[in-house]
Amino acid sequence: MYVWAQPGNYWSNSFNTESSLLSGAVVGGNAGITAIFYNPAGISDITESRFDLNASLFNLEHKTYENPLGDNTYMDNYTFTVFPRFTSYLFQSKKFKNLSYQFAIFNRNIARTEIYTKVSDPNSSLILLNENEEYTGLFDLSSRYDDYWGSMGVSKRINDQWSVGLSLNISIQSVSYFRSAIANVFPTNLDDSSLLFVSSSWSSNEKITAYNWRFIGKLGFIYRDKNWHLGASVTLPSLLLFGNADVNKTVSQTNIFHNHQRIPDYYLNEYPQYVYFEIKDPFSVSLGWSYIAPKSKDEYYITLEYFAPIKEYFFIDPTRKTSESTTYGTRFSAYKIANKQVLNLALGFKKMFNEKLGFLAGFRTDFNPYIMGYNPKYWESNSFEALNINLFHLTGGVKFNYRKSSFIVGIQQSVGFEGKQVEFVNFSEPESYNPETKLALQGERKNDMSYFYNSLGFYFGFSIVF
Repeated sequence: MYVWAQPGNYWSNSFNTESSLLSGAVVGGNAGITAIFYNPAGISDITESRFDLNASLFNLEHKTYENPLGDNTYMDNYTFTVFPRFTSYLFQSKKFKNLSYQFAIFNRNIARTEIYTKVSDPNSSLILLNENEEYTGLFDLSSRYDDYWGSMGVSKRINDQWSVGLSLNISIQSVSYFRSAIANVFPTNLDDSSLLFVSSSWSSNEKITAYNWRFIGKLGFIYRDKNWHLGASVTLPSLLLFGNADVNKTVSQTNIFHNHQRIPDYYLNEYPQYVYFEIKDPFSVSLGWSYIAPKSKDEYYITLEYFAPIKEYFFIDPTRKTSESTTYGTRFSAYKIANKQVLNLALGFKKMFNEKLGFLAGFRTDFNPYIMGYNPKYWESNSFEALNINLFHLTGGVKFNYRKSSFIVGIQQSVGFEGKQVEFVNFSEPESYNPETKLALQGERKNDMSYFYNSLGFYFGFSIVF
């Protein structure tokens, strides 16, 4: 998952329902109330009008970074997240036979990151080569991302074999991101009156708040045979309805020397407000198959979903106006992103011991699609700090049925690792100045960072049918 606010994986969805214990391998059927998201044709599988209120999902994440600020540096972050409820109302049409409608409000994903650390060297000699200096590098990263969906779906049971469905979805994303990197050098053996003139500093600060509303359409069908089902769903590319971003970005340096020559000081700052912001969702096609063993009645599920690539685009463009209050910026405050194509696989298994008690398990891949762009004119890439990591999710739990209501208890273990990532910044091998990279008081960023992701989710869900 990305270090910044936007989750970098399409299949990090977490709903506190039976479909989650099957790892989302439900495009071919048995999606329950989450059919409106996975395959709207499955809405008609529920034959009675019902109101569902699912409890929250609890998730504990641990992120570990090795060499994030250069060699022999380390950071980690624990995050505890509570996912809001999945609320759904489904009813059968009295006027039109075999026509079902569903309305749902749910949180598709939440992401949080809070990391802070520093690197220090009390015996540095970067600026005044013959004097003792103390070097300090500070790094701070904080991000928050939310994606709430409001959905309306309809499904038609054409006959005993075929059903079709459509869902119309509004996604509301909000992003909050703060990143700060500061390096300072000051002498330790001069009198206080000299510090003002010989202390050196470099800093970069970014603060972004943004939101957008998007429209996402889904189409699907399901074919049913005696012991197996086949389903397919198409998700159309998202359409931006409205949204904007505020960006406050500053890069500066003071009193930097190279080869006994002073490098000019500078201070770059922009604060564009109410400017263009959009995170695009790609076109995708999913195919699912489910099978019920005739003797044991065990159920097996498999789903594949292909996500198309997205060409590089400005997801924050301070040269584009969104309202009468827009304050423009330049490409200095612009951010790019691109998506590569991805194919994910999900497997599920369900065994009912009797009419009331059953066991469910699943596994799914969650490959990272994002490619971050950059602006070579400035010292750093014009993109959020990102880690392209592939995740793997393993789920399991039990389901208990009581009359028309159901209860689930389960866990989800998610893991990922990626090495040879670009360091956030290199404070462990600082140079006074590098004329090629134009970096001051730091070393050139290397591909030496490793990222470990581990999370444990707890499902305590119930569906109460009225």
